[in-house]
Amino acid sequence: MSETARDSAEIRRRGSRTAPRAVQALLALSVVCSSLAYGSSPSKPNFVVLLADDLGYSDLGCYGGEIQTPNLDRLAGQGLRFTNFYNCGRCSPTRASLITGQYPHEVGVGWTVRSLTPSGYRGRLNKSTPTIPKGLRAQGYSTMLVGKWHLRTDPCSHGFDRFFGTRAGPHGHRAASGFEFDGEPVLHEGEWWATEQFTDVALELVEECVQEARPFFLYVAYSAPHWPLQAQADHVDLYSTTYQKGWLAVRSARMERLKELGLVPKDTEPSPLEPSHLEAEDSEDHGLRMAYYAAQVHELDQQIGRLIESFEKQGILENTLVMFLSDNGASAEGGANGITRGEGALGSPDLFASYGGRWASVSNTPFRGFKHQVFEGGIATPCIMHWPAGIQEPGRLVRAPVHLIDLAPTLFEAAGADPGEEPGQSLRPLFGGQSFSRNEPLFWEHEGNRAVRFGRWKLVAPFRKDWHLYDLALDPTERRDLASENPERVAQLVELYERWAEENRVLDWAEVRPRKR
Repeated sequence: MSETARDSAEIRRRGSRTAPRAVQALLALSVVCSSLAYGSSPSKPNFVVLLADDLGYSDLGCYGGEIQTPNLDRLAGQGLRFTNFYNCGRCSPTRASLITGQYPHEVGVGWTVRSLTPSGYRGRLNKSTPTIPKGLRAQGYSTMLVGKWHLRTDPCSHGFDRFFGTRAGPHGHRAASGFEFDGEPVLHEGEWWATEQFTDVALELVEECVQEARPFFLYVAYSAPHWPLQAQADHVDLYSTTYQKGWLAVRSARMERLKELGLVPKDTEPSPLEPSHLEAEDSEDHGLRMAYYAAQVHELDQQIGRLIESFEKQGILENTLVMFLSDNGASAEGGANGITRGEGALGSPDLFASYGGRWASVSNTPFRGFKHQVFEGGIATPCIMHWPAGIQEPGRLVRAPVHLIDLAPTLFEAAGADPGEEPGQSLRPLFGGQSFSRNEPLFWEHEGNRAVRFGRWKLVAPFRKDWHLYDLALDPTERRDLASENPERVAQLVELYERWAEENRVLDWAEVRPRKR
């Protein structure tokens, strides 16, 4: 038996006995009561949310990338592909918004897990907040989280029946520690790969739901392709020469494919490049770093392929809504050549390395900015939705602006539940081939970076700097600032932002310096 197989066996063994008997009894009773109160029909769709970590807009093949992602490409071809789907620009805020259907400040996660004043920045998910798993569990669903939580609380206190993964943030992709299964620590001996391990556990949990004939909500929060750069050697070899041509050539090729795929207009100009990236000299392993990153994306696609193949074999793919997206744009952390921390060769367990700002600009092609920021490069995510039984006219591109806050009302409506008072809008009309029109503006704030989008117009301001206005219909890469030409429109959007900020406990960073708790 391989070390990975032994680890999986150990996890299965621990998973069957992790919760105390009293807790197991209460969970079982709650499931029975939910089923009696609301009923549990096999016709209810299953929901699967697959979240990548620090994946750029154009890394997937179906979004213009050169990385081999046949499984996600297939889902896109048989489902919906979104060209204007938005996250919250950073790990924890996105995860809080995704799971609650609220803007992150409203639920206490305006920054990451740092605890600041006021209450919109507590750095942990509010205990009383309604969540998707809480709502679906009341409808008879099994609810499961596998992967990275990153919200400083117990996932099972927010509606998840089962949890395997880590409550912390970044971790190694091999030989990682700090993992748990339903509250009990998981011990690993020898080398193992997180992306594969997450998938192993997800498959086992889904199989249990299928055997019990219960609909399920599965949230798999993968940690790939977030740094550190660690991937299996045979996958790195697939890309060993791909990036030797240099980052500018790869970026240019992606730009052309984006146009060919219809993801951006033919006359779109790529975002301007960072001067510091152009001026820096390449590190010796510059192209190899991107090869490792590509291998991590490749492995992510392979593991998602395992999930989809299993769903097909079990006969549940037809009525399962699968959603794929990223928590933020690509990361430029570490400057032009990236982070190098620790010892050993690139890819080793003891070296934490990233691929740097220049390759991040490739990942974010064609957009401006990176993770942390609220330019399109920080908040635009590739998003795929696949549901054979529910999506008509598959293979379509959805160009309407859509946000994480729209997922909760969409899932509740698909499950036959009342979506309640949510800031988002249900996407169900899109599934039936109808148009989707955004009725309200969308807002962002992270680390003092602010933005509001209403229709084609976007107003954005970096930390403690002036507002810039862009017409995204004509200028999706935010090259031409129209603020001085449209002072009335700027004033209108600023008023909308300030009203939202006051209602959602958002700091005025121009006047206030946040205090750590």
